[in-house]
Amino acid sequence: MTIDRTHPIPTARWPAIHGPAVPTVSLLGSIPAMQSTQRQ
Repeated sequence: MTIDRTHPIPTARWPAIHGPAVPTVSLLGSIPAMQSTQRQ
C-alpha cells in the first residue's frame, strides 16, 4: 500500500495501539459469554 510510504508514523503506530487492545476487548467480551453458558 502507498499509505505505508507516505505516512509511516501513523501506520507503524496503529498496530502498537490496536495490537494490545484487540485481545483485551475480546477477552472482556468472552468472560460474560462464558458465565452465561455456565449458568444455563
